[in-house]
Amino acid sequence: MLKLNNFYLILFTFACIFIVLDDLNNFFIGNLLMFASLALIYFSAKKDFKNYSLLAISFYMAHYAEINTNLDWANIFILTSVFFLMVWVPARFSSGLISFDFRFKKWDKDQFKWFLTTGFCALIILYFYFNDALTATGLPIHRSWSIEGGAGLPLDFINFEKSVVLFFACMLLGCWDEMFFVNTVLTVFKKSNPFWLANTCQSLLFAAFLYELAFQDWGPWMIIFFAFIQGNILRKTHDLVYVICLHLFADTILFVYILNGHYSFL
Repeated sequence: MLKLNNFYLILFTFACIFIVLDDLNNFFIGNLLMFASLALIYFSAKKDFKNYSLLAISFYMAHYAEINTNLDWANIFILTSVFFLMVWVPARFSSGLISFDFRFKKWDKDQFKWFLTTGFCALIILYFYFNDALTATGLPIHRSWSIEGGAGLPLDFINFEKSVVLFFACMLLGCWDEMFFVNTVLTVFKKSNPFWLANTCQSLLFAAFLYELAFQDWGPWMIIFFAFIQGNILRKTHDLVYVICLHLFADTILFVYILNGHYSFL
């Protein structure tokens, strides 16, 4: 049976999804849902109101920042600042609920096996994704990441500056994804809800954000699956650094596929 705290979590999740998706109609619906969810939280679970309000502020930041894959330095500076604030605001004002443990811990055999499994799965799934998926405008999915140059150019013509910027952008975004969604959002959600529901909701938000960024077509299903697993791994290992390493391994493979989409060197 759906409890009241489960209901306002689901309502809040859909509010954030509509707010993140860059469409005026979606934003209007998102505002209505956000008002309803925060009002419900305030009157039924005031102890959770502050933390959910902080998350709401972060998602409104994402909406007004116009999330995209533009690699111009001005855009990178703006998005980096916004992403920093989206993590910092909940962590700073959540009264100690949210923390980031960056201590390196020794990996056991299962963690090494899962690390290699993550790389193998990313290699296979992203191969099919980049050879099959299209953007909303009907272009191949790698065109979501704009690098100067065209497909089929030899390696000598690769724009190395843009490629290096893209690589570090992928790595930094991967770190941020885990710090914000899998660590921050999930921590708030699971405080008053069953873990499976909290993890499902953070996975939906993770996917909505990356859909707006670049992962369209059947990309959201892939992201939901990945984010859900990451949440479970963090719960089991309590090792944020390990979860980030898994993400960065997958993002390194993602970077190679993006580059190959533009320059066809594989």
